[in-house]
Formats: sequence, structure tokens, C-alpha cells
Amino acid sequence: RLELRPGIEFGATLPVAKLPAALIKTLGLQGDANLVVAGSLAMSLDLGKGRPSASLQSLELQAELPRTSGVAARLPEGLPAWMRVESSSKRMLTLRFTAPASLAFLHTNDVVADLDGQTRHFRISTEVSADSKQGQARLSGSLIGDWKQPFGLKPLTLRDVTLAAEGQAQAGQAGKRSGGLALEGGFDLGPKKGRMRLELGAASGQGVSGSFTGKLDSLGFEDLSRIELFPNLPREGLERLESTLGKLPPLQEPTLHVALGGGQPSISLSAEVELRGARAHLLAFVG
Repeated sequence: RLELRPGIEFGATLPVAKLPAALIKTLGLQGDANLVVAGSLAMSLDLGKGRPSASLQSLELQAELPRTSGVAARLPEGLPAWMRVESSSKRMLTLRFTAPASLAFLHTNDVVADLDGQTRHFRISTEVSADSKQGQARLSGSLIGDWKQPFGLKPLTLRDVTLAAEGQAQAGQAGKRSGGLALEGGFDLGPKKGRMRLELGAASGQGVSGSFTGKLDSLGFEDLSRIELFPNLPREGLERLESTLGKLPPLQEPTLHVALGGGQPSISLSAEVELRGARAHLLAFVG
């Protein structure tokens, strides 16, 4: 038995008419057009006793689609109305087949939103699976590049940001337009790192509303004075506390909270700390 792994590449022409009608409509394609595709496949050859046989294990085809216009310029279901399709972005269609009968179509393009006075670019993929009676559309995406100094917070940088959850809807059915967007990823707060969730309820012009929750990997009392977010921290008070109690323990479960909307963001830091056998909850408001 001989296995041919992915890496066998080829070019082909795919008639648009061969695609599902709902997909043709969603992509805004002309039914009489042809797509130039590039692909790769994996096959299994049985060279045992008897007549040799071959079976297709997987197949992937990719084609660049025309620029967005008309129907194709609609936002994917699951995204809020304050985002918009980037008309100049490259659109890609990927067809994936996996034996015995799994077939999926993946549409990828760029979507933009005006956040923090700048245009943020997201790469969004919508996958429609057709391997069951209840085909589902799955939405995934990521922010292109880092988001530096979000909401005017200089020491904060958001990185590796993705859509927080995959949206799912019955294929072929119109879904309700979401009013908000949830994002997840990593962040840097000065020299410290962590994981965050950002929920955006609305965006208009220069402002956004929503909430940010960031859990830091680690944080100590001594770190607070090194982060520009806490410029008014009384160092003398911390030094007196340390001279009284000895070396201060690290903060446990340090979490940065930011409430957005209504002008300046509201910032707070929460953590747990254990001093001389007693566990205390700390809550500090910034600004």
C-alpha cells in the first residue's frame, strides 16, 4: 500500500456553475464564469494482491475571486453592522475534501472597522460545511497586526487578536446581525504579559463602548511603579509596608479591567494577596 501525502500540486479550471447555488449567490459570482484554481491532493494506492486500486484521501483547491461589489460586499453573518468589507482586499475561495465524504468551502476576505480613531483590519474566514444534512457556517478571524495604545492607554498593546468564538448558523438561512464583537488574544502591559478578552458593544467615529478584561501572567508590588499606567503610585508607602512586613509576596490573579464608553475609560486593577497567613482582595482604581 503506497501513501501519497499532500504536496502533489496542479492547476485546473473550475466552472462556477458546479458550485452550490447558495454559495454562488453569497460570493456574488457569475454562473457562466470559470475560476482558475491551484490545488493539491493526497492519494492511497493499494498495490497488494489482485488488481491495483487507488483512492482519493484529500483534495484542496484555491481560487482568487473578483473584487467585492454588490452582493459580495455584504458583511459575513455574525459580524456587527459597524464593520465593513474592504473592497480592495483579495478574496480567496478554498474547497476542501476529506475522505470519505467531508466537503467544505472556505471564503476569506478582509473586513475593517474604525476603532480608536484608526481603521483596524481583520482577516475573516467563513467556512460552510456540506458533509451533513445540517450544514453549518463557521466564522473565524484575526486582527492584522498589533493594536498599540488602545483606548489611549500608552503601556498597553494587544497582540495575536482573534475573534473570541466561532459563530455558527444553519447554512442557507439568514442570521441576525450581531450588535457587538468579542475578541481574545495576548497583551503587553509595560514589561508584563497576559491574556485578554475585549467585548465591543458599539463603535462610532472616535469612540467605542464595551469592556476589557486582561489577566496578567504575573505581577508584584514592585512592578507597579515600572508601569506607566500607575504614575501616581506612592512608592514611599510601598517601601514602608515592605520594611514592616518584609519582602512583599507576589499578587495572585492580577486582572486589569477597563470599562469603555462615556468619555475617558474607567480603569481598575484587582488581585489577591496573602500577608502573614491572611488572604486579602485588592481593588485599585487608576486615574
